[in-house]
Amino acid sequence: MNDDSTSLARTPLHAWHVEHGGRMVPFGGWDMPVQYKTGIIAEHLATRRGAGAFDVSHMGRLRVRGKGSVAFLSRALTCNVAALVPGEAAYGFIATPGGGAVDDAYLYMLDDADYLLVVNAANRDKDIAWLEAIDRDGATLEDQSAAYGMISLQGPRAQVIMESLLDAGALPENKRNRLGTCRLAGHDVIVARTGYTGEPVCFELFPAADFTVELWQRLIDAGATAVGLGARDSLRLEAGLPLYGHELGEGPDGREIPVFANDLARFAVRGGDGYTGCEAIAKQREEHMRIKRGELGGDWRPQVLTHLVQPIAVFEGRRPLRAGYRVLHDGEAAGWVTSGTTVPYARFDGAGVTAAPSQEEHVLRPIGLALLDARLRYRSDRTVRLTIEDDRGKSFEAELVERNLWPLAPYGRAHTGFEAWAPPPRVSGNEVPGRVQALKDSADRNHRWRRTGCVNLIPSEQCTSAFVDALCTSDPAGRYNEHKPMRALGVNAPDVRYYKGTAYSMEKEEELVAALASFFDCAQVEPRVISGQMANDTVYDALVQFRNRHRRGQEPRRLSRVLVHDLNRGGHLSAQVMGALKNYVAFDPDTERPAVEHFVYRDDDPHAVDAAATCEVVERTRPDLIVFGRSVIIRREPVAEVATFVHEHFGADDPSRPLIMFDGAHVLGLIGDHYQKPLHEGADVITGSTHKSFFGPQRGVVLTNIEPGHAFEGFWRQVRSRAFPGHVSNHHLGTLLGLLGATYEMLAFRDEYPPQVIANARAFAAGLVDAGLSVEGDPAIGHTETHQVLLRVARGRGEHAATGLEAAGIITNPQAYHDDPSFAAASGVRMGTQEMTRYGMREDDFRELATLVARILESSGAKDAAGFADEVRALRARFTEMRYCL
Repeated sequence: MNDDSTSLARTPLHAWHVEHGGRMVPFGGWDMPVQYKTGIIAEHLATRRGAGAFDVSHMGRLRVRGKGSVAFLSRALTCNVAALVPGEAAYGFIATPGGGAVDDAYLYMLDDADYLLVVNAANRDKDIAWLEAIDRDGATLEDQSAAYGMISLQGPRAQVIMESLLDAGALPENKRNRLGTCRLAGHDVIVARTGYTGEPVCFELFPAADFTVELWQRLIDAGATAVGLGARDSLRLEAGLPLYGHELGEGPDGREIPVFANDLARFAVRGGDGYTGCEAIAKQREEHMRIKRGELGGDWRPQVLTHLVQPIAVFEGRRPLRAGYRVLHDGEAAGWVTSGTTVPYARFDGAGVTAAPSQEEHVLRPIGLALLDARLRYRSDRTVRLTIEDDRGKSFEAELVERNLWPLAPYGRAHTGFEAWAPPPRVSGNEVPGRVQALKDSADRNHRWRRTGCVNLIPSEQCTSAFVDALCTSDPAGRYNEHKPMRALGVNAPDVRYYKGTAYSMEKEEELVAALASFFDCAQVEPRVISGQMANDTVYDALVQFRNRHRRGQEPRRLSRVLVHDLNRGGHLSAQVMGALKNYVAFDPDTERPAVEHFVYRDDDPHAVDAAATCEVVERTRPDLIVFGRSVIIRREPVAEVATFVHEHFGADDPSRPLIMFDGAHVLGLIGDHYQKPLHEGADVITGSTHKSFFGPQRGVVLTNIEPGHAFEGFWRQVRSRAFPGHVSNHHLGTLLGLLGATYEMLAFRDEYPPQVIANARAFAAGLVDAGLSVEGDPAIGHTETHQVLLRVARGRGEHAATGLEAAGIITNPQAYHDDPSFAAASGVRMGTQEMTRYGMREDDFRELATLVARILESSGAKDAAGFADEVRALRARFTEMRYCL
């Protein structure tokens, strides 16, 4: 301990640090551990490999409460305070009039008009003085730093450790910047999913001061490693996160660093004005956007953002980077290193998402952040080489890199260098005959294996019958049949066709419409979309056109708000902003996010929608569109409850009410008397893929009961026109003919196949449970109401389990659930019974399969699992003849 340490402030954990060998140093007026006996390198690696616990109780914790809180904080901070709801957090800046940073801060909304603002330890007094000079509109500002401790728990095992301490309930929603109060070891603790290490699995805990030591010890006992300030700095630097006094505040040239010199400002600065420095920062934002777009040509040069903070690394040599070193490019001064150190990164055992960091091997590499000339940008061809001059005038080489860490859960991956891009190999003419024969042989082997040699349980796949296969390859394949209705010719007039020789194709397309309408008991069908994704895209497009009717000459509006299933809760990708919805949903200027709401789920069942709470969301937000249906779906959707509310609250015949859509991609073949009938329950439109639980080739459909005179009649006309000519030209007449044959098969077996699929799924789930495995879903309904069975293995072991089953010949897919940090850290396996039901498996057969699955999963790895391949082939050999066929 330093001799003058008695004059320094101490956290509640100070005695623990000293007792456990912490090397104490002054930091921001506090006596803090820079490292423990293990050392900075070991602590850094322990966080990346497992979980690191950090005492951050020295940070300032300011409580803001009262009616004027939002107005006050909106003047004080750059982040969008008004967009927060209780249980959310945001990173932002306390900005200077010139657009620099007084400090960076994290704002946590605990409740209505109740916020916790966390600021840097060394800046606490300065920040309080700054904030007290701002009109508070009656809000109170109180320094509660002494009332709470603050512990950061970071790393891939952090969630497992937190779950082990939970008395009851759940951790905050599995998204960054979510928070809540959890009961840990008999105490209420504010827990937030935030952190300063770049780890995708991260928590920050705010225990009462007198519970801080006990909670810390419990975290250590549960497997966390105590980490000091040294590794905290190396971890944040590796993640490219700014530190006040280095990347924020005053730069090496003595000038104020603009906040947008840091790329993180994109997430920390709201649009609009009303806060200190907003005019200067607005100019920075515009410059930042143009710099990032590469628009530095012509006469335009940045006036404010002449330099940006960017990551650099030394890939050859071991010379460490240090703050203040000069950076040159092509012999010209280019900037300064703002932070630098040498960090360790672990070698990974294995490849792909199942690879894990070695517990033994690691390599050291010098990395840093540098305030560089804004004209210097990372290039993937590795051409931006830099010269670093140290404080003694000696120089060495470094490179501008894209980043130094990829935060892919569960393990962050260090960027360890560049790989040369490899163009695809070329095929010479004399290779073609041999390649053709090899292709024929391999295709035949794969076909026989998939149809007779393995057990396919992927829920989104289905085999087609020989009858359908033959139809798909008959002559219409490759032909065209573009057509559209002309209203001037009459509502019952045939479509105008743009090709001749298409009478047969047109006849069969009309026959397909009749067959699908018969199976789904619906009024109208659009069969030309060639995938479920395209079906959804067509509906979104059509609704936008419908909402913009009679707005000729005006900028078209997007969908004002959409209610969908959260991707974390099994929502289909096509109903997400990253999917087909991206081009159609509006941007909410208040939240500065896409205008998307999510269904509310029951507390007692994360797979079941809370219909009453969801209706409250509908009433509050009045969405343009409500999208039912999921890709992870084991429950019926509450279409009737929500549709009844919509019709009563907004009016069934009001064309401005929400359109109700059911994405039936996974359950299309189950829709009917044995599952649910969304159109009869109030859905306006069904979309779906025809090749999952339905018998068809890979296509899509749009179905509706909208008839002439319906409030959404104009919407359906838009669906027809957006299908063609909007989204397809050649709508794949071969598979369309195959779909007709498949629909006849579905009609023939509509009362046999769907109930057997569901009965098999429930028998399979029961068998897995009997074998000692954990299955998602409510046991009271047999764990599932669809073809899907959701197996939970262990945290982050879904990929391993699915790989082991594949080695044995059972084909599934890893599945991330609502409490998993990412798909790469999936803890589940998703399985479906539809294909093997079609090959004749029944309840007892699925119970037998469940026992076999359990035995395979008990083996230690894919190599051991492969030893079960003979048993799997023997089981499959009993089920090679396809049923429910014509």
